[in-house]
Amino acid sequence: KKRSHENLFTGVRKMAIESVGIIGTGTIGLCAIHWCVKRGLKPVAFERNNHIGGIWVAEEPPCHSPAYDSLFTNSSNALMNLSDHPFPFKTSSAFPHHKEISTYYETYADKFELRKYINFLTEVTRVYKKDDKWIVLTSAGSSYQFDAIMCCSGRLWDPVLPRWAKTVSNPIDIIHSHQYRNT
Repeated sequence: KKRSHENLFTGVRKMAIESVGIIGTGTIGLCAIHWCVKRGLKPVAFERNNHIGGIWVAEEPPCHSPAYDSLFTNSSNALMNLSDHPFPFKTSSAFPHHKEISTYYETYADKFELRKYINFLTEVTRVYKKDDKWIVLTSAGSSYQFDAIMCCSGRLWDPVLPRWAKTVSNPIDIIHSHQYRNT
């Protein structure tokens, strides 16, 4: 007997969502902003850096990106395309350089006018639910209230070293790949 998907959410209260807080403006954060706008929602995005693109933007330390100078993607440009925005330029190879991916996301944000929804240099310090609303606190001391939250901060911005690296008795050079930029 086939199971109806209609019955999966029986008893779940439907929410009226108008405002959406979005944390991070890498690949998924930009898509989330665009998706919300297309559906008539009111997104407000928070980006701790002064740019979009997430891990694809290698900047000077302190840096939240693990991208190193010679990094090329391990996915082809055909797979990296977002469905509503094909690459607007020819990439250097089938596997683009990280700077080309960063430029691509810049063109995506410009094409769909997404920057006006982003609070740059704004780090989210806490998110919690109060009654039916989500409260977002920032490092600037500001407080925002939303009907829904989309956490798009990714997982590659915070390097993790094995526990033993902190207990080595002989001084040796241990670096995380996140700290590597070039030779």
